[in-house]
Amino acid sequence: MPLKEDIQKLIAREFRVMQRVYAPVHDYQFVSLDEFPHLNRRFYEGTGELLKTFGFLPIGDLHAKGGSPDWQSVGRYLSGDHGTIVANIYEVRPAGAARLKLARSNLQNSQTVSFFTELTDGVILVTTNSRSAFAFPKPLSVMVFQYRGLPPAPELLSKHRECLAWIIAQKPGVTAVVIQTGEQLIASLNRYQLLLHAYFSSDGFSVDQYVERYRGILHVSAMRVIGGGLRTMRRSSAAES
Repeated sequence: MPLKEDIQKLIAREFRVMQRVYAPVHDYQFVSLDEFPHLNRRFYEGTGELLKTFGFLPIGDLHAKGGSPDWQSVGRYLSGDHGTIVANIYEVRPAGAARLKLARSNLQNSQTVSFFTELTDGVILVTTNSRSAFAFPKPLSVMVFQYRGLPPAPELLSKHRECLAWIIAQKPGVTAVVIQTGEQLIASLNRYQLLLHAYFSSDGFSVDQYVERYRGILHVSAMRVIGGGLRTMRRSSAAES
């Protein structure tokens, strides 16, 4: 059982993470991979070239400012299927002092490809091969299909196309939002952030589901303390806003 002081530090850290994940807007900026030498350029370029053979065209490399300086990442975005599907290639790899922490832990670098489509009724469909992303609670309007370790193309792309076709068939009059430019991409990503923020601010948000990520890592009593601490901090934050 971790010490009380350790748990309080963990609660405070997790609440900062929670605030970043569910912020109403992210400060997205187009960058060059040259600014992030710790990331695996071969993974980005190889996956991007593969997706181009399936008709995807580059939009650009985006970085969300304000995250942890030890875990800086970049998303390489491409647009396909006439702008109705966006591919996001990204790697989570520690920078600076966090590399040593990683070497001492069981954590692994994460190389991920996700496809997403925003629908005109506000629903967002995501198909990903991530092993750990999207573990946070999310509203029902964000539909995530996770196929861990599945190659990005053609298998993962085919899964996304199948899901998208099925969902649109159930929604007469609903179509995919076309995203082909950087401006359209950032606008769509921030609409997604507003969905998450509204959910975080609602009674439907589940702290228990958030804390569930610790199962198997911390003692169950520690998980209860973390959940209670996060609820208290979240209520205080809501009262101030």
